[in-house]
Amino acid sequence: MSRALLLALVLLGTSAAPSVSAQDAPAREGAEGLAPAVAGRAPNAFDVEAQEDPLGEVPSAPGADATAPPSSYAVPGARYPSLVPEPPPSAARARLPTRLATRIRVLETDLQAVASRGGNHILDGILGIVWGGVSITFGFLIEPPGRAYLLTFGAASAARGVVALTLHPDASGPSIAYGHLPMQTPEEAELRLRFGEEALERIATRSLLVRVLDASISMAAGVAVIPIFLGPNDYEITSTWDYFILIGAGVTVLGGVINLATRSPAEKRWSAYVELRDRLEGEERELASRRALEPTRGISWGFALAPLRGGALSTLSGRF
Repeated sequence: MSRALLLALVLLGTSAAPSVSAQDAPAREGAEGLAPAVAGRAPNAFDVEAQEDPLGEVPSAPGADATAPPSSYAVPGARYPSLVPEPPPSAARARLPTRLATRIRVLETDLQAVASRGGNHILDGILGIVWGGVSITFGFLIEPPGRAYLLTFGAASAARGVVALTLHPDASGPSIAYGHLPMQTPEEAELRLRFGEEALERIATRSLLVRVLDASISMAAGVAVIPIFLGPNDYEITSTWDYFILIGAGVTVLGGVINLATRSPAEKRWSAYVELRDRLEGEERELASRRALEPTRGISWGFALAPLRGGALSTLSGRF
């Protein structure tokens, strides 16, 4: 009985012990040790400890002075983070004209689209060179008339591989560089615009060059097969193999013609951007001319005097 009573008194004394006050000296020393950890953590909307004071005090509303922390965690010289992030000093200067912002956005979209559809030109070039070398090797191993066909198309395939490997534009690099250019001031926005225009124009020009060379090589190889293959036989078809050779040459020529007449995605996007740029610049010039013709704002006065029979008429006018 005495042990049970003693245990009850101990438990009652523990539960009834006074809570630590923020005004006591030991608690103040503990708060000074805890303050740096609290100051280094940014509060959020779901952090109860960061939103409410242990003594029931609620910090000031968002947008208040960031140097005024809760009273229980007050430490001289400590700066607490604000709930609302402060805007950068150049945010007020980052507002761009609508036409300039439109061109920058369109360039970013075009460069990303061209980079995503560029394909692996390095692999294509290597495969073309390898296939051309294999065709030329087999051409020296077999007898005519298949030798001329394999040698001609092997050389054409190797040439197309070299063109794809050396001249095909790489749009991924300019696209990544354009996306990381700063745009905090109008000057930086103009530099970014010029970089994007030059990059897209350069990619479109290189794509046009590669397309023309690839199509020309294909058509030249297809046309050259006919005299090389049928010339020794006086252009007479003597076997079924001759039909396959002619069909293959015709398909190669047709593919070259289609490739020559079809513009690449980079060329299409550059052409569309040039039309957009010219239209926006035309609208800007037209707006500037209209503003130049508008009367100057302000206050103006006018006086006029006209003679009449038996007197005169005077008028006074004003505009503001």
